[in-house]
Amino acid sequence: MPTLPAKKIASSRSTASGSTSTPRVTSSSSARRSAITRASWSRASSWRTRTSRSPAAAASRSPSDRRLEPGDPVTDHFEILGIPRGFRVDERALETRYRELSRLFHPDRHAGRSAADRRAALEKMVQINEAYRTLREPVRRAAYLLSLRGLELGETDGSKFLPPDFLMEVMERREAFEEARSRGDRERVQALAQQARRERDEALEALASAFDRDDDKEAASQVSKLRYLDRFLADIRAWEDRVFEEENG
Repeated sequence: MPTLPAKKIASSRSTASGSTSTPRVTSSSSARRSAITRASWSRASSWRTRTSRSPAAAASRSPSDRRLEPGDPVTDHFEILGIPRGFRVDERALETRYRELSRLFHPDRHAGRSAADRRAALEKMVQINEAYRTLREPVRRAAYLLSLRGLELGETDGSKFLPPDFLMEVMERREAFEEARSRGDRERVQALAQQARRERDEALEALASAFDRDDDKEAASQVSKLRYLDRFLADIRAWEDRVFEEENG
């Protein structure tokens, strides 16, 4: 039998053992990637969408393509949730994205990680919850969107954006409620509530139209009006609950 050259023997042995050497290379590469991932988790507690800086672009990707990674600080609620910035929001997409991120950063999912990693995930979960609470409610979403445009609205004082005739209606409506409440006139109170709800629906439509036109001043006026109407309706509900408890307590 002819003797193979030494180089060919070495090559043959290398080929024969290729199936055992490949896993060692893969394991080493995987270990390096794992180390990099752990290091990146420890470097930051703020996250961003990896696929794109544009919320619209991020929202157009499938959930499996959108991964939140440690990186530059992100405080934009729209970008945190990966949805397009604007007043008109796809509520179903918002809910779906919130559930995805809640599962991704749930504390139980990171129980086996380091303390720094658990803290980073918890801080991200706080960001996600705050973004969701803000964007799911139209009035809060509108006020937040205006703040991104440089128009800050106080939580309660928005009278400077309201027309004088509406302020007069506010006083008259409040007086009518106080009078009806003092008499225990439920029908009158319910009529006032029904009227306020109609005006609220109209104000929401006007608010959406104002954002469509980029009319921030009008949007601020509608936000202030909606805040008043919400407080008024909350006062009516509180009175009705109190009356119910007194009668059935």
